[in-house]
Amino acid sequence: MIIVCPKCSSKFKVDDSLLQKKGIRMRCSVCSNIFTLEKELPDLLEPESGKPETEDIQKKQNGYDEKFESAPLDTGLTFSGDKHRVVEQATAEKPVVDRKTKPRSLRNTLTGLFVMIIITIALILSYSKTGRLKIFDGIGDKSSRQEVVYPFSIKDTDTSFKYFNIGENGQILVIKGIVIKNENKPLKSLQVEIRIYAKDGRMLAAKTVYAGKVPLDTDFLLKNEPEIDAILTDGSSSLGVLSQVNEIPFSVAFYGQPVLSTSSIQAEVKEYIWQ
Repeated sequence: MIIVCPKCSSKFKVDDSLLQKKGIRMRCSVCSNIFTLEKELPDLLEPESGKPETEDIQKKQNGYDEKFESAPLDTGLTFSGDKHRVVEQATAEKPVVDRKTKPRSLRNTLTGLFVMIIITIALILSYSKTGRLKIFDGIGDKSSRQEVVYPFSIKDTDTSFKYFNIGENGQILVIKGIVIKNENKPLKSLQVEIRIYAKDGRMLAAKTVYAGKVPLDTDFLLKNEPEIDAILTDGSSSLGVLSQVNEIPFSVAFYGQPVLSTSSIQAEVKEYIWQ
């Protein structure tokens, strides 16, 4: 008996002895369609006798395969007498899967992740120590990455002070120091700010004077505060020969009550003009 798949019209030869029961469910090996074979349905059963002379042409048009004729029982259909159970299709040969690619892909992923973790840890340690990421050290102009050198500095070891007792004004605190010029350029003027502080950190007084002017000790004793301040704050004249040297002296005087409470001194360059 010839069985025709109602979906794809593929034909298969089946022994009549296997079709004694009604309601056999079958699966087409071509399109995987599941259908119920009723022996009374003429559209699914096609007898072998009475074939038309144009059978060869119809076979080709309907997709009939001669290989099923040479195998009487190996029909490509699997079936069972139990009409309530779907007969499973014959197991096809599984494609060969290259299992070596999966472990290699996983290994490459884990290796890349490990490298990224190491780089991240190194960058974090670099930033915590230097405050910058070394990865950017090679970017930009080299001159912009050089340390900035301030043109002037005042060392504590080069700063000194003296107390003088005078009649009505009480005590005078005279502070003298040296400004170190870190650049070989001639100066026109240089101003220094000096501040005195109490023990609790409170600033008692501050004065700004021109460097290069250092009166004698006798001048501080003979002249009053306005006269001394006028000399030290006169910026009309240049530094003269001191404009070419790298060590420029300065001095300042504080009078009255703040002197008695002074605990610390600070001095810094306030303003300068190059020639």
